[in-house]
Amino acid sequence: SKEVDFMRIGTTPTNKFEIAEIGKEIPIDLIKALKVTYRQNYRIILEKYKTDCQVETGKIILKLTQDETFKFDDTKSISIQIRILTENGDCFATDVITVSADECLDDEVLS
Repeated sequence: SKEVDFMRIGTTPTNKFEIAEIGKEIPIDLIKALKVTYRQNYRIILEKYKTDCQVETGKIILKLTQDETFKFDDTKSISIQIRILTENGDCFATDVITVSADECLDDEVLS
């Protein structure tokens, strides 16, 4: 399951994904590489890797920045997919997760 239903542009959302989405449990210590791809309008907008994520038992937690969410178009849905490579060379991918992009009325990064 996922805890991402929409992405509000200009915010700092924490995306949480269940590793079980790929169809099997993978022990954390066997994850060699991990990639989370955010795509919109058939273009890759954002790619995040294992070092960008907090990996817990059965979960991948990824926090995005204001700058990162401002890269999305609030009129199009966002497709997200996670790929995992294990230490023994097996590669798995989640189903594509589709979320809506919600607008932000301004484009200023607050600091």
